[in-house]
Amino acid sequence: MGDREAKAIEQVITHAQRLRIPLKALAKEIKTVTVNNPVGFDFTCEKGKTRDLLLSIIDSGKFGYDDPSTLFGFLAGCIAKRSGFKSSFREIGIGPSMHIQIGDSTCNAHIDSTGIAPARDSKSNNIYDFSKIVEHWDRDLRPELGPFRHFDVTVLRGPSEVTGGSQFGLVLSLRKKF
Repeated sequence: MGDREAKAIEQVITHAQRLRIPLKALAKEIKTVTVNNPVGFDFTCEKGKTRDLLLSIIDSGKFGYDDPSTLFGFLAGCIAKRSGFKSSFREIGIGPSMHIQIGDSTCNAHIDSTGIAPARDSKSNNIYDFSKIVEHWDRDLRPELGPFRHFDVTVLRGPSEVTGGSQFGLVLSLRKKF
């Protein structure tokens, strides 16, 4: 492991410690490390320790859940699901924020450069700041998306040119031919 990878691991573990997440103790084996946005790593836990990870996330009170039963929770956690993770938790805030994804055998912890969940609801599900989605897409998601990196995201807000009423939504558009 190189110096850049070691620094990335230390950055994530230190951030997790500030949030009372004992990644250093729970990560049995660190696998793939990313040194660019988002900085983080895949890891495995000892048998039964993913439950301890989940409990530490809940007990910290500093994370919200990407609830797949809601439209935006489903969209926010879709990359996690596509990568084989079963649940996705985001640190509450709009600055750099930790994102932890838990799977059966592999987990992931990384620091997104832009947080998209400034608050959570009474069920601990994330409430999203839609004005941060484009920035998060460009800085943190696009590098992970393979063929989907050619899509752009546009947030629609304000009066509709067609109906005159208010509108809100997201538009995905292709910016490059394959």
